Amino acid sequence: MRHLIIILTILPLLTIGQKDKSKPIETYEKTNANLFYRLELYSDSTFKYEHLFELGSTMSQGRWRKKNDTLTLYDYEVPWKLERIEEKYIDTLRNKIIVKIIINDTIAINIRGDYDIFIDGQQSNVSYDHSTKTQNVFDFEVWINSDCKTKIKTNKIGIAEFMTNNISEILIDYNRYIVSDPGNNYFTLTISNYPILTSPPSLKWPIRKIQGPEIKPIECGQTLKHIILTKI
Repeated sequence: MRHLIIILTILPLLTIGQKDKSKPIETYEKTNANLFYRLELYSDSTFKYEHLFELGSTMSQGRWRKKNDTLTLYDYEVPWKLERIEEKYIDTLRNKIIVKIIINDTIAINIRGDYDIFIDGQQSNVSYDHSTKTQNVFDFEVWINSDCKTKIKTNKIGIAEFMTNNISEILIDYNRYIVSDPGNNYFTLTISNYPILTSPPSLKWPIRKIQGPEIKPIECGQTLKHIILTKI
């Protein structure tokens, strides 16, 4: 009996200060008429990120870390990856760099023709080129040399054209490619696992600045004020 009393006395003391891992330790939200964002941080350094928009939703899970006023999210699923990059030189381009984005259609459902897709609530489009039998992405952002001020959207044949002859890297959301030969000026980027019609779990802004009860996504070294999440 004495041992039972001791155990019952000690158990409450052992649970003091312990956190329920099934509940977030911090939650941030933003909502308006058409959009809803929620970021939940858990004590085991995992997170859950939800984004609801007019035509669908995404939900991401991964890990987080904090350093001073910076929150970084990592180890989460992304909607596509660069499968193959081809470099070549075309002498008629002169002081221009061409970047072409195509899709390797490896998914089970093959859709032939033009269609819309949505990534994190943002619309992109795909067109099928019957002559080359490729699917090209247009309205798709590409930038070069880590300067996102150079962002250009691909046209209807999947091409972004940069007026420069100096290139060291090519960037798209979720991917960064280091150019192997700076003398080349025509690049074809093939994307695999590209989503059709609906978006898989995805998170476009992995780095956030913490300012009091708010966190602000960082893009191109600047905060995106229209997607500020507030602690609840």
